[in-house]
Amino acid sequence: MSFLSEIKMRFQRAEGLYRLLLINIIVFIGLKLVKLVMFLAGSDGFAHVNLLDNVAVTSNLASLAKHPWTFFTYMFVHEGFFHILFNMLILYWLGLIFCEYLGSRKIVPVYIMGGFAGALLYIGAYNLIPAFADAVAYSRLIGASAGVIAVMVAIATLVPNYSIPL
Repeated sequence: MSFLSEIKMRFQRAEGLYRLLLINIIVFIGLKLVKLVMFLAGSDGFAHVNLLDNVAVTSNLASLAKHPWTFFTYMFVHEGFFHILFNMLILYWLGLIFCEYLGSRKIVPVYIMGGFAGALLYIGAYNLIPAFADAVAYSRLIGASAGVIAVMVAIATLVPNYSIPL
């Protein structure tokens, strides 16, 4: 069985872990291709920043009210190669353990709820902690880290003595 047909089969069988991994990778590649097309078309860097502003969650409440979908989209957006690489490696390794104990269908809700919790924590911190007050206007959050940490916490809570060899 080829690599692509195996991915297609796992995606069709509704294996949540593989869907999360694939969606994150597709969004990463898609945004990089859009950035490349913008560069080749001669647009300035502001077009890419504008694109990220429409998919990244911001701590500015007025801007957030105009882009409520960013609560969901930010958790699938990654800026750099190592950013997505390490998030997806950790999600894959811990996701396999998660699926072993709880099944593949439960990982998606845990990932999504963790992402929502991460966005709320970020927005709350930037709006309530005075040290971040100057950054509220321009800060934004992207990445799967909150969802990955939610999976990690679920595994650590469920099987706290699970040994993971390096």
